[in-house]
Amino acid sequence: YTYVITTERSQEANIFNMLYTEYSQPQMLDSIDLVEDLRERVGAERYAYEYFSLKMNNTKEGKDLDHARRCVVRWYSKLQLLYKKQHIRWERYGDVLPGANAAQFFVDMFEPLMIVDRVGLNRQLSPVFEWYISQYGLRPSGFRVNQSRVNAIGDETGIRKSKAAMPND
Repeated sequence: YTYVITTERSQEANIFNMLYTEYSQPQMLDSIDLVEDLRERVGAERYAYEYFSLKMNNTKEGKDLDHARRCVVRWYSKLQLLYKKQHIRWERYGDVLPGANAAQFFVDMFEPLMIVDRVGLNRQLSPVFEWYISQYGLRPSGFRVNQSRVNAIGDETGIRKSKAAMPND
């Protein structure tokens, strides 16, 4: 019994170490910085729409921002999955991985991007943000999409993509 517990905890510690290391990698940090820089440059009220416009106009910055969004959201989604499947235990690591402050930052910074992206492409919203809000008792981002602004970007770019044509992320 002791051997099983020791092996389980050792595996869990290895997974924690891998995830913690991934979060500290330059790609992850650069992704967060890129989105944060856009928000600082154009303002909190405009950055989600600016992101979507840049993405839909196929600019390099838009592509880079979309990759950044995907990188961060996928890491948080992977972490959520590992907690749900109990490969790592919330009661042992939830307070530090990602931690309430990092989770609140994730919700505040990335949920508006996801909402505008998904509404603009007529795709289903990701539940990952709600999970972190619930786990930590966080406040929601409070972002409310302006459908006419999203539609104007779609009209401006002439791009209307169907759900079936889009990869999942």
